[in-house]
Amino acid sequence: MSPNVLMFVSLSLLGICLRATSPWGNSLPNDDYTNLIDLRDFKFTINYDYCGQAEGVGSSRLRRSLKRAADALRGTRSPAPASPPLVLVLIHSAPANTAKRNTIRASWGQPDPRARLIFLMGAVGTSEQQRAIENESRQHDDIVQGSFVDAYRNMTYKHVMALKWFVYHCPGARYVLKTDDDVFINTPVLYSALERVVPQQSLLLCQLVTKLSVKRTHRSKWFVSWREYPAAYYPPHCPGYSILYSPDVAWQLYREAQRQPFFWIDDVHITGTVAQQVNVTITPMDGLYLDNDARRDLISNRIVPNQTVFFFTHPNLSMNEIQLLWDAVRPRR
Repeated sequence: MSPNVLMFVSLSLLGICLRATSPWGNSLPNDDYTNLIDLRDFKFTINYDYCGQAEGVGSSRLRRSLKRAADALRGTRSPAPASPPLVLVLIHSAPANTAKRNTIRASWGQPDPRARLIFLMGAVGTSEQQRAIENESRQHDDIVQGSFVDAYRNMTYKHVMALKWFVYHCPGARYVLKTDDDVFINTPVLYSALERVVPQQSLLLCQLVTKLSVKRTHRSKWFVSWREYPAAYYPPHCPGYSILYSPDVAWQLYREAQRQPFFWIDDVHITGTVAQQVNVTITPMDGLYLDNDARRDLISNRIVPNQTVFFFTHPNLSMNEIQLLWDAVRPRR
């Protein structure tokens, strides 16, 4: 049997195995694991066993995949971690953004038993770039890569891949947080707050965007034709840089996104169009964002952390700003 056939068989059986072990996967189609919206041959090229150890690249990953598939046929399976994370943090990142990922690892994304951080990316253009990503993955065990091309107009693939990873590999997480690699998350405050509340259902928490007009000028980065989106305004939705899901909502959005036609603006599509399809209502969280003035005051020590309670910043922060914010809010031992 050729290596390609072995890989196909292992991925098919792996999908069966994971559906059997995930509380969210029981009503998904048999081929769901290898489908991503309209991509029918999707696979994780770098992946992890549940929320824990990294699967390597190459033949070692194939052997582990085949072992799990064989376990599924025997009615056994590898155990999931004893304590699923409080928060699964899914971070959209471009492959070239190594320095940004390292800044997060050294600041708000430092190891914490309450959280599991995953950086998500698509396929790169050269074998040299791929080797660099694989080396980074082996070093940090926090990269998940999909087989679609990592490109600006493929953001929806990345977002749905993130939800897929939750459904199949970390379904025990009590919350799912989606963010970007140019955002600061006040993890000491966020994790402590989530520990103190009863886990919520039907939760889609973010800074609500309403009445956003569709950009029709070709000069706009966000240009969308009438054929792509035949309405003048987008539905209410979450900006993609910070979205907090309860597990049931993440599951519902994933399942419905797999059924819907592809639309490339991921936050509009997933938290707007798809959320409306499954009757999920957004809970606004405007008061828990650090505005730009307060951010500058916090960095310059004009205010102290307990004078402003926040979970998230807005995007487009520099790596230096992220590190300075962490220096301001990090727990002192």
